[in-house]
Amino acid sequence: MNWIIEEATSYRAAVYDCGDQIVVANGTLPIRFGLKREPRGFFQTGVLDSTGKEIWIARTKLDLNGPEIIMSYTVRYVIDVEQRIVILLHVEHTLPEEMTWNDDDPLPF
Repeated sequence: MNWIIEEATSYRAAVYDCGDQIVVANGTLPIRFGLKREPRGFFQTGVLDSTGKEIWIARTKLDLNGPEIIMSYTVRYVIDVEQRIVILLHVEHTLPEEMTWNDDDPLPF
């Protein structure tokens, strides 16, 4: 039932704009987990890419893990339903006004 996740060249370039590749990879793990299971469970934008596929958006929550702050990320992607492929197009730090806290953490501070 897993979907294949591929990274477009534009996604790889955006990772470097966000900073360290390992930090971004760790910060977007919840998104990748969700995309592998069901990529249509996130937000539709109503915007089409150059191939005519709809662009979707997934966001992580801002998370405080002890002294470590895990930034909130926004990932844009498209879905190829026939081949069960998710193509990551872009990643960026979520704007502060769009961030939400990790409500699952019983002691956020």
